[in-house]
Amino acid sequence: MSNSSFYTQEELEDLGFKKLGKNVLISKKVSIYGADKMEIGNNVRIDDFCFLMGKIIIGNHVHIAPYSNLVAGNAGIEMQDFSGISSRVSVYAVSDDYSGEAMTNPTVPEKYTNVISAPVIIEKHSIIGASSVILPGVTVRIGSSCGSMTLVNKSTEPWSINVGIPARKVSERKKNLLDLERKFQQECNEEMKKDKFYVGQKKIIYKTISEDDIYEFAKASGDNNPIHIDENYAKNTIFRKRIAHGMLSGAYISAVLGNEFPGKGTIYLEQNIKFVRPVFIGDKLEISIKIIEITENRKARLITNISNQDKKIVVEGEAMVKLPK
Repeated sequence: MSNSSFYTQEELEDLGFKKLGKNVLISKKVSIYGADKMEIGNNVRIDDFCFLMGKIIIGNHVHIAPYSNLVAGNAGIEMQDFSGISSRVSVYAVSDDYSGEAMTNPTVPEKYTNVISAPVIIEKHSIIGASSVILPGVTVRIGSSCGSMTLVNKSTEPWSINVGIPARKVSERKKNLLDLERKFQQECNEEMKKDKFYVGQKKIIYKTISEDDIYEFAKASGDNNPIHIDENYAKNTIFRKRIAHGMLSGAYISAVLGNEFPGKGTIYLEQNIKFVRPVFIGDKLEISIKIIEITENRKARLITNISNQDKKIVVEGEAMVKLPK
């Protein structure tokens, strides 16, 4: 499997997000609480030592820099497209009452506290500087920027530059980036038209193992191990019945890569494979191929997993291929 500092697409899916887009990079050092309440768009990056908790919606092309905290609770935090927060930023949709009229911290029963809870929205093209703090109920309006160490305790004006404790508007922000966004989106659309392959793309093929499959593979490969072709022998093994050749499953992966996805013209470069469970005659296999990385030279890294009819993994691995033109 990948040794990357970021989760693979498959690992992210296993975390159980409510919604997960494509080309998402989340550091394995990020702390995530309540993934089932989180929605993440496309082209998102979340760096080391960030803390995410509660109902969080992240749009497309969003960056969250190291050591930042998003404490959303049930009130919710939303980061819209092309927004970003720099390192050590804290965004709170929930907060204790600091007036002294109530007790504080989550170890105290709720009836003794007065937690303030209100949604926070960071609108499109907004950016928050390092070590800034955003408090509950704030909307950072479209195109706003907040300088380093800014305390944002009320909503900003659209296209404003804000600094200070508490935040105050110091000038208007230029809108040149809107022209750049249009050009960028146009380039992205043109690039997608050029190539039908993308990170996160997936193909599933189904195959039922027959006795003929095993005999034909034994004949073609020369592997006549009796555990595959001799029922009486197999009865005395730990499996109690015949099992399919491990590389028969590998051959099915190869067939999908060459015929179905990525398809004709694919060049098979590498394959890491692990046989997790035995495959028996009559098993209904789900062969799942997913692109998790594409390099500039059109090489692609793919997850190549096979599950049985009980949804249990029987074969897992990764392949490296050269994509067809």
